[in-house]
Amino acid sequence: MIAPGPNKYILYFLFLSIFLLVNSGCDKYTRYKALTFFFTGVPHPDSAYAVREEKTRMSGEEILRKRKEEFTIVSYTHGPYGAQQCFQCHSTSQTATFRTLGEKKGASVVKGDQNVSGRLVMPIKELCTDCHSSKSVNSAFSQGLWVHGPVSEGICITCHSPHASAFPYMLKKGSSREMCASCHSSGLIMETEDHVKGEECTSCHNPHLGKTRFLLKKDLDESLLN
Repeated sequence: MIAPGPNKYILYFLFLSIFLLVNSGCDKYTRYKALTFFFTGVPHPDSAYAVREEKTRMSGEEILRKRKEEFTIVSYTHGPYGAQQCFQCHSTSQTATFRTLGEKKGASVVKGDQNVSGRLVMPIKELCTDCHSSKSVNSAFSQGLWVHGPVSEGICITCHSPHASAFPYMLKKGSSREMCASCHSSGLIMETEDHVKGEECTSCHNPHLGKTRFLLKKDLDESLLN
């Protein structure tokens, strides 16, 4: 029981202030700072206990919406994979028909078993450039261009995921500096005068083709090629 006197009004004011603070529109960190001023043992808003407490005050619909937001993953998919047209790259019952639709595709017909799971319709070295012909060695040489090593060997999956990725262009890493360092020694390259600024490699270099062996964009921007 609260004793009569001026202390009674101070306590009433204190409880009222805390009630309004907790139920106000203040963010959880502001409320945490205010509550820790009056009390000890208040859980940090990012602690597992506080998160559980916050969720218990939410409706079922709010909890589901929050979970969806927390686990939403941005994904970039390869065209055929996104369209569920696996037969464009893998041997299936539809592959033979697809590969004979035009004169260009006629040379790519696969003979033999069409139902082997995972089997590619042609060697990986030829597969990507069968559709992405502007990145092929033949196309580059016909224009007098230099070709990046992995592209010349047809191993596009060194840098790109063939199906889906969390990064644009289905890249395996989000930063071109990270990607290039997978093969190029960063200790030697990044210490040179032109690289100490820390810019992305693709700010200056083309990833596939170039006018010289350094594939510099200032000499030729491959994105402008047909």
